[in-house]
Amino acid sequence: MAKSIVQSYTVKAPVSQVFKSLTDAAEMVKWWPSTAPVSDARPGGKYAITFEFPNNPEHNMKHDGEYIEVVLDQKVSYTWDLPLGMTTVAFTMADKGGETELILDH
Repeated sequence: MAKSIVQSYTVKAPVSQVFKSLTDAAEMVKWWPSTAPVSDARPGGKYAITFEFPNNPEHNMKHDGEYIEVVLDQKVSYTWDLPLGMTTVAFTMADKGGETELILDH
């Protein structure tokens, strides 16, 4: 039985900026992973991100996977490997008058 977590956010930024923050390696490290050495944001393109916790190095982790769907300023989805198996993370974006409605489905 497939289960998913769906959350909706309003981001006080235009859709183009939110999309770039989800796909551009230099932008991603400003808010999420410690490093993002690879982000080839196109269907079949690879990504790699690392999380480093200097005070708790036992929690350090690396994720790498593949982009499934990339639609400029609309949607980004990619694989995410968990101990339970491979999952899919999808972000859908919609312009809301200069802000962005962002829906996460994992």
